[in-house]
Formats: sequence, structure tokens, C-alpha cells
Amino acid sequence: WEAECFKIDPTNQKIHCRSAAGTNIDGNGDFVVDYDYLIVSVGARPNTFNTPGVTENCHFLKVSTTQY
Repeated sequence: WEAECFKIDPTNQKIHCRSAAGTNIDGNGDFVVDYDYLIVSVGARPNTFNTPGVTENCHFLKVSTTQY
């Protein structure tokens, strides 16, 4: 998924995102991702450290460097 995170809801453990690729069935590109643990790392590349299950069970978010 290539998307922009525009809101983090820590109370309900949800990340609100907007797709960079286009729209969804509702006519917009917004979607919500649930999480158990959220790690935000700015300016880094994801590294799995060869931990079993990371690639299959994690979503890596890429932060855009575009300034608004």
C-alpha cells in the first residue's frame, strides 16, 4: 500500500490513511488500519532483523518528504 497517514487514533488503535494510488469502492482513497502496536520511525528504512513472521504480519509505512 502506498498511502499517506493523515490521522492516528491512539484511543481506538487505528491509523487513518489516504491512498496515493486512487480511489476505493466508496469513491475516495481513505481507509483505516487497525494496530496492536504502533512504531513510528521517521527517516529510516524498515529492517526485519531476520525475525520470523515480520514480513508476513507487518505493514511498513513510508513517510513522504513532501512539505505542505
